[in-house]
Amino acid sequence: MLMFSQKSPTSKTVLSITDTDISYVTLKKNSHGFFIHSYERVPLVTGAVVNGEILMVDFLYKIIKKITITLENKNVDILLPHEHFLCTDTELEPDIFNTPLKKRITQYFKTSKTPHSWQKTHVCEFSYYTFAKREKVLFTCLPKDIHGSYIHVLEKAGLRISAISSNILAFDHILPIDRTSLIYVTPIGMYVAEFKNQVFSSYKNFQASSHQFVADIAKHLMIKKEEAQKILDQYGVLRSHKDERVYKRILRSLSPLLDFMSKRKIKDRSFVKVIFADKPIPGLVDIFKKRVHSDVAALDIFRTDNYSFQDILSLHRKDSYYYQAHIAQALKAWQEK
Repeated sequence: MLMFSQKSPTSKTVLSITDTDISYVTLKKNSHGFFIHSYERVPLVTGAVVNGEILMVDFLYKIIKKITITLENKNVDILLPHEHFLCTDTELEPDIFNTPLKKRITQYFKTSKTPHSWQKTHVCEFSYYTFAKREKVLFTCLPKDIHGSYIHVLEKAGLRISAISSNILAFDHILPIDRTSLIYVTPIGMYVAEFKNQVFSSYKNFQASSHQFVADIAKHLMIKKEEAQKILDQYGVLRSHKDERVYKRILRSLSPLLDFMSKRKIKDRSFVKVIFADKPIPGLVDIFKKRVHSDVAALDIFRTDNYSFQDILSLHRKDSYYYQAHIAQALKAWQEK
């Protein structure tokens, strides 16, 4: 994916806002590699943000203002859950006059025979790319009311927004060029996003999650969730579960996702990358390897070939999974232009 050229920064801050918390990471680089300069995660009271919509503006402003005071660079990227975005692409007409991209996009909308309703309801950012010698643009769009509310609160707190992206799209630049399915594993769900040439194409969510697995274990063994969490941390989806019923119940919860992945009709070479937004579930990657006819592997932002990190990080290993999307988005600031 081509990006517009800009000078590489000395630091990059990425702020993430969900219905449950606000968090940020400031990434820096020196001769020894990248390192985490600062980070923080602040839980939100229930109802402050609902389905991406800010309902408690003053409450959110006060939290972000405290974060702003600590930042050297007030230019930030914003990450939001992918489900709030509308993503679509279009092919541009050939151009021999070196017309600026924004003007070509404007011209496309003027001449398009099929009006796009989201033009009036959404605010969009766009990325230019080529595929099979065709020029295309990927639009990443937020509803105007959600977009406007975040702009208002963050600018009021003294921040300047460089980009607004999703926790899924943050990883596009570190994925293989070939067809890649990204499985994003969070405590509340698992999400599959399809990419080709590092360009997003589709997205699907599944209910299977560590929270659900813990609830299943607690119910079947009639134990507290704290004890069930310990069992999941130790055995995950491994066959070594002491109770066969628990193992089978977890597999049933995973079956819609496993069926979806195993039935994909992909003729070309493809990859599956599993990214954990929380502590990895033992055996989950191995389950995918057994059921999916692709090259399957876990993706760890600190262990990619694309970027080198310092040996000692201020971020604790158990926290590092939660901040992977932040760091992936921050690393885009140092991409080769």
